Amino acid sequence: MRENFDHAFELVIGVEGAFTDDRNDRGNWTSGVIGKGERKGTKYGVSAMSYPDLDIKNLTLEQAKDIYFKDYWSKVRCDDFPTGLDYLMFDMSVNHGTDGAGRFLQMAIGAVIDGSIGPRTLERVRLRNPVDIITETSVRRMMGYTEIKTFKDFGLGWTRRAFKVAATAIDMAQGPLDQSNTGFGLFRRVA
Repeated sequence: MRENFDHAFELVIGVEGAFTDDRNDRGNWTSGVIGKGERKGTKYGVSAMSYPDLDIKNLTLEQAKDIYFKDYWSKVRCDDFPTGLDYLMFDMSVNHGTDGAGRFLQMAIGAVIDGSIGPRTLERVRLRNPVDIITETSVRRMMGYTEIKTFKDFGLGWTRRAFKVAATAIDMAQGPLDQSNTGFGLFRRVA
């Protein structure tokens, strides 16, 4: 839902952070190839590889938010997903591209794997439990990380991110906690 975008954006920006220009990260190069093109860096998760004509270093948070809504949230149709799954799909879109996010989801739900979120993919999503989809999609995501050549350099951070996002997405899907005492000091979900 559109109202979930602001919260999801805050969560993603909290991971993506400030300006970086690590010469060993292909995302910082306008060509997407280390050592080729111009090294403009990445800021707020907006990379030179994806936006070669953008002044990355001077990008404002508001500009980044506009890019995230148009090029990630809307492209993978996050408004059409249940709460929690919308956040997972958004985070994966930023981290893996919209096609990659679509493929991980489609692998998880047994849909045709083309990376495009269309009516058939959405129908399969509607037929399954959101927590199960979040779990399976997150597993596929983590497996995908291991196939990236730079996994040995960046894999620990990527895996931490995937675990945190999955846990948060599951919490979002399950709803708020009733923190009143249940007699055993346990919390239960509010219906």
